[in-house]
Amino acid sequence: MKEREATVVAVSTIAHGQGHAFPLFGARPAAGFPSPADNFLEDEVALDDLVEHPAATFLVRVSGLSMAPTVWDRDLLLVDRALEPKDGDVLVVALGGELVVKRLQLALGCAQLVSDNSAYPAVKLDDGAEAVCWGVAIYAIRPLR
Repeated sequence: MKEREATVVAVSTIAHGQGHAFPLFGARPAAGFPSPADNFLEDEVALDDLVEHPAATFLVRVSGLSMAPTVWDRDLLLVDRALEPKDGDVLVVALGGELVVKRLQLALGCAQLVSDNSAYPAVKLDDGAEAVCWGVAIYAIRPLR
């Protein structure tokens, strides 16, 4: 059974300036027995701090596995539409009538969209593919349960 292409199934805006801050602990979790002395509050992180261009930033929910192991089914991507795509960026691209998630690969004068899952072929952008970059993924949020 062929795995599903990583497509966007939902797009939502970001409520910027809501002031939701989360504590950031300086100690990194260890695989062994942690020292209680290491657990100290270092700072707070507001989700607003992750967004450089609020009016051009959206959350998208991904469906499919073509970008695994980088992006998994049900992941949320924080996508900035104001950024210029660079080699190696994970992009949301309008391709073939749907929004898909692919990595931009620029090499030897050739631009192509590749999947991180090798079961999917690359799409060469010089082969008449009608692809429009919708935005650059800047963060991924993954459900763990």
